[in-house]
Amino acid sequence: MVNCGADQAFTITPDPCYHIADVLVDGSSVGNGGTYTFTNVTANHTISASFAIDTYTITASSGPNGAISPSGAATVGCGSSATYTFTPDPCYHVADVLVDGGSVGAVASYTFNTVGASHTIAVSFTADPYTITASAGAHGAISPSGVTTVGCGASQSYTITVDPCYHVADVLVDGSSVGAVTSYTFNTVGANHTISASFAIDTYTITASAGPNGAISPSGANVVSCGSGQSFTITPAPCYHVADVLVDGSSVGAVTSYSFSTVGANHTISASFAIDPYTITASAGPNGAISPPGATSVDCGTSPVYTISPAACYQIQDVLVDGASVGAVSSYTFNTVGANHTISASFVASPEIITASAGANGSISPSGATTVSCGSDQAFTITPAPCYHIADVLVDGNSVGAVTSYTSPT
Repeated sequence: MVNCGADQAFTITPDPCYHIADVLVDGSSVGNGGTYTFTNVTANHTISASFAIDTYTITASSGPNGAISPSGAATVGCGSSATYTFTPDPCYHVADVLVDGGSVGAVASYTFNTVGASHTIAVSFTADPYTITASAGAHGAISPSGVTTVGCGASQSYTITVDPCYHVADVLVDGSSVGAVTSYTFNTVGANHTISASFAIDTYTITASAGPNGAISPSGANVVSCGSGQSFTITPAPCYHVADVLVDGSSVGAVTSYSFSTVGANHTISASFAIDPYTITASAGPNGAISPPGATSVDCGTSPVYTISPAACYQIQDVLVDGASVGAVSSYTFNTVGANHTISASFVASPEIITASAGANGSISPSGATTVSCGSDQAFTITPAPCYHIADVLVDGNSVGAVTSYTSPT
């Protein structure tokens, strides 16, 4: 109620987070001021005020490799809340979130509570980091070694190298074998990994063989570690000797041992054997022979026989074997020959004895036992006593008649 002709002032006050939208006086807008005064009131009037909520702008932006939602400039009523979510692309994660230029950390979402001012929010992203841990056992290496950080989706290659005389035994990726490879690549990495390499010494085979009548030790296929050595002994059987030793097909001579040093390849070794030869030298003096004569090659272990033959009218005087007498033998056997020998024979003329005898009433001359050289003649005279005559003459029991003389034939 206002007295006629008086003034009346009105104050319009919005609630927090609101502002005056309009003021109507007698139905007509007089603006959105905070006060209004009726002056010299002389009639009835109306005044009404309307209000609208305050609004603010939140400007959201995202760096590459991800997104923010909602993005761009968003109008937010005063006192309300606005939530923002951040979605990284595959292989990326939130690196940082800046609200009004200040970091709030690598959060997955952010909420503006009871908004009372305009704001900015910006998110940045970075590639996911994964680690690959590489290790190598003794006698080799892997490169790069140790822990390597690899960006998600990237590739990482590894090279495995071995020490001399060694080879890759196995490569394990995340604990599972991928074989004895010398390189490995992780493609499109999306997780942590491990890779480890193990190594084994190279081995080679030396195959040893021996022909008949001997042996080689060790024989057969012998596995030898690279860089090490292996010795072989060649032993002939009794009465045999090493004829030749071939190493990888080439002769190294009639050796009885051979050593491979610092082995770095497969090899072969083979031995052959030959019977030991000995010489028997046979000789004969005059008036006789020995068979076989001269120098004769005789295989070890055999038993050759020698025959000694005197000439006519001669007999064996002595036989010497290796300079020692074995008597006046007509044959000699070397049993199981195992050395060189000599055999020599000497001869002497054979003496013949003619025994002459006469019965009663006569005589023979010469009488008794007469020694005659072989091949010589010997005459005998037979003389009867007076009043007697020769009845008969027997030579070796056979009658040659009533002869008065007899000459033994040559």
